Amino acid sequence: FHVRYEIGRLFTERPWNAIGWMNMSFFPFVIGIGFLIPVHLTFSCWFFYLFTKFQRVIGSALGLQSLPGFPYIRQQSFGAYMGICFAAIFIGRRHFKDVLKIIIGDETSDRKIYRLAITGIILGWIFIILFCLQTGMSIQAIIAFFGLYFLLSFSITRMRAELGVPAHDLHAMDPSVALSNLVGTRRLGPNNLSMFSLFYFFNRAYRSHPMPHSLEGFKIAHEKNMSDFQMFITTIIGGGVGIIAAMWLLLYGFYKLGAGVGIAGYAINAFGREPFQRLQNWLAYPTLIDYAASSFIGMGFILTLGLLFLRTRFFWWTLHPLGYALADDYSMQWFWASLMFSWMLKTVILNFGGIRMYRRAVPFFIGLILGEFIIGSLWSIIGIILGISTYAFKYW
Repeated sequence: FHVRYEIGRLFTERPWNAIGWMNMSFFPFVIGIGFLIPVHLTFSCWFFYLFTKFQRVIGSALGLQSLPGFPYIRQQSFGAYMGICFAAIFIGRRHFKDVLKIIIGDETSDRKIYRLAITGIILGWIFIILFCLQTGMSIQAIIAFFGLYFLLSFSITRMRAELGVPAHDLHAMDPSVALSNLVGTRRLGPNNLSMFSLFYFFNRAYRSHPMPHSLEGFKIAHEKNMSDFQMFITTIIGGGVGIIAAMWLLLYGFYKLGAGVGIAGYAINAFGREPFQRLQNWLAYPTLIDYAASSFIGMGFILTLGLLFLRTRFFWWTLHPLGYALADDYSMQWFWASLMFSWMLKTVILNFGGIRMYRRAVPFFIGLILGEFIIGSLWSIIGIILGISTYAFKYW
């Protein structure tokens, strides 16, 4: 059972109409997840979402619409992701130094694992570079593109491991967009831009990024004293089966329903056009450095480091940089109201009932999560068996 209302349409006069689409939705499973997330993170998620709307209103009031993309919210988010990655590397510098000592030190069980990991990284980079060179990419573009991609991967994994953030999409702000802002499409050239478009399939969004899922699997294996090697083999086999199954289901859907037939108003092939439309625009209208967009990437990076500094220095500081990074996520545009509601409930319970009442309330919110997923799954199974449309658990 979902409740939603689009409140952006209520604002019709300038500058308030710059708010745009603003959906207030309440999902039981999101309310349950939000209750289990630390209070300062749920607060930061909805606060910074509203902060993005405030930036748009201020931009409209100041007449800054002449800057295409202002206030460059996605560029700010990209800079925030980079800031989180930089901070994680800086905070973990002693651990990385210890790992290096283990690799070059005496024979230990950990040494074998770390050496295997380093070997995999080196071989993986060699394969990537050789493959991309054969496609006509420049070595500089290869290193820059995949360097940014793996930095994003690191930051997303850090976010999931630290606080279990509810979403990490970063739609339409992959390394190719960042590089086009930072150096311009004219300097990148058609070969690099064409390959960036072919890499779109794993860069459109990062909500299903494999790295945090893999890390969570290894964490489970570690807690249950399972073999890391067995988990590694299981992950590889699962990934292979998943790729084949996904390709088969996609082709089956195209042949069964048609590539132009849509579900809930969306064409099945809607996303397939995106990278090539973008490539056409890049090639037809080459650009130089976008100083405004690049500046906002830097602003997001610096502001994130500032928020991290304040969190480590002042106990009372409640704004979390992860909320800033997630502010413009597509999923957050649907989740913000649910997270605000769960934040209010948890704050009231902790302030008036303490930790004892919070613990008594946890099973109820876990039930919200399990109940919606179980019932939603059952309706999906019934729809498949009977061949009819039923309750849409995820309708956006």
